[in-house]
Amino acid sequence: MRFFFLMIFSLFVCSHSFSQIMLNRSGAPMLSPFFKTGEIIKPFIVTDIQGKTYNSKELEGKVVVLNFWFVACAPCVKEIPELNQIVDKYKQRSDIIFLALALDKKEEIVDFISKTPFYYQLIPDTKELVQSIYKVGMFPTHLVLNKAGEVAFHTSGYNPSTVKYIDSTIQVLLK
Repeated sequence: MRFFFLMIFSLFVCSHSFSQIMLNRSGAPMLSPFFKTGEIIKPFIVTDIQGKTYNSKELEGKVVVLNFWFVACAPCVKEIPELNQIVDKYKQRSDIIFLALALDKKEEIVDFISKTPFYYQLIPDTKELVQSIYKVGMFPTHLVLNKAGEVAFHTSGYNPSTVKYIDSTIQVLLK
């Protein structure tokens, strides 16, 4: 009987991501335990796979959308098509930027995007920044920073409504 219970429990856990289990009753995405609304995150300087450098201090005046992810993260990959739709929606705007901070090396990301396009600016090899400085330990994690660099929205884990919340936050911040 105990084995049967453990088997059923294991199947349940494996078939649902942590955040799906932890959804609140409204269906809203789970707030990230790694960030707080209104805080200014620690500064960063990162370089994307094309060689372009981004300094968080130089991004003030823009809405900044950050995605913390890695290529072997199934929930991260699952949401990429919807994230790409948001990038497409705002591609004509110069006052918003989308950065995906990956734990993976550049070569792994280049191989991944050859099969699965991802329209964010892809920042490789950010494990130290993501895990040691920001202490992010759940993926995907998303942040939307307002034009002053303050956290306006944050969430961790997969939720089918995450992209809608990101988009509605962006719409409010761009008004």
